Amino acid sequence: MHNPASCADFCNNGGMRKAREPQPKSRNRRARKPKRTRPSSAELLIDVARLRFVKGMSNQRIAAKLDVDPRKVKTLLKESVQWLLTERERLARIESGESEYQRLEQQLSERFGLKRVIVVAGRKIQTDEDYADLVRRWSLAAADHFEKLVNDGELRDKEGRLRVAISGGETLLELTNILPDRTRRGVYFYASAFLGRSLVDESQHPDPLTNATIAWARSGRLPGHCVYATVSPPETDNALRPGFAERKEQLRRQLALIAENSAVEKVVRKLDDVAVAFAGLGVVSPTKRSARLSDRLTATGLLKKSMDDTELAKDGIVGDLGCCFFDADGNARDDCQFFLTAGHYTGHRGVEFYRNMCRVGKQVIVIAGTYKVPAILAAIKGKLFNVWITDEETARNILTAK
Repeated sequence: MHNPASCADFCNNGGMRKAREPQPKSRNRRARKPKRTRPSSAELLIDVARLRFVKGMSNQRIAAKLDVDPRKVKTLLKESVQWLLTERERLARIESGESEYQRLEQQLSERFGLKRVIVVAGRKIQTDEDYADLVRRWSLAAADHFEKLVNDGELRDKEGRLRVAISGGETLLELTNILPDRTRRGVYFYASAFLGRSLVDESQHPDPLTNATIAWARSGRLPGHCVYATVSPPETDNALRPGFAERKEQLRRQLALIAENSAVEKVVRKLDDVAVAFAGLGVVSPTKRSARLSDRLTATGLLKKSMDDTELAKDGIVGDLGCCFFDADGNARDDCQFFLTAGHYTGHRGVEFYRNMCRVGKQVIVIAGTYKVPAILAAIKGKLFNVWITDEETARNILTAK
């Protein structure tokens, strides 16, 4: 039986002539293109968006036209949408007076000793849709800041690892969802608080584990790059409905039992190495907000079965940072630590963890504005964060606040 390849060589080379031997690869052969570094250039993203949304080309035709890997076109399209939205935000700032925004950012940074302030364009919030739009614009700015941290390498350790802690909350959920899918090598994500959620939990407050997992999934799903622990939910004996102090003590005793778990302790101690923390800021203010907004805007929704925010406010609690409650001076309250959070075993419990991060030059990033001015003022006073993403109205309110 003849080998088809040999027969073909025989015929193509004049019958009895010797079959042509494989030729060595030419030294002048064009070298394989290196993998494109990401995030992609603005020019490439514009071309991808134009060919799809204006010319209506398929992914295969776009790949051929731009000489890129067809498997990358879908990701490039997602990135182009994010880039266009960010560019729209930038143009809106220019139309409104870029210099005015820059002045606001500089004034806030200098007055409060912040590493960076990002002010996005905004209008007065009158509806839920207005607020949702503002959260999205905050998240776009936060995503851009995060990509710069990933790319510049300033906060990576000697092994090239960037360790990022993420707490819970609606705004950080929006941020993690908006991140473009790409492999972020050397980036590790940590849930910064271990809340314990029950199946009948009615709070709308997204869990830190959820946010950290989504960020990890958007970053290549690299094995071992998402670190978390699960714990039991805190509960009090509401059948007896003891006094506020007794209920607080019940929660603290449950927290102590959870903290005795060696596996959980190992995970929490790993948080001491994080260099970047996205910390959700919540406000404890029982007035001028519906119960639904309370669930969305603060971690007190997680404690509704044990206590309400009116009791916490009367007790001197103003807000929470990453589910760590603090008073009007931005100080932690040992009697109001209800969740297992970063720093629990190393002398920096509660908000002291974030204050210490700022003190040693790491980044604590807060995205907050409308509805949260009292908590923002207290956290600024306590030096609990050093990067702030907000809106124009809130920025002016903070500057003029006494």
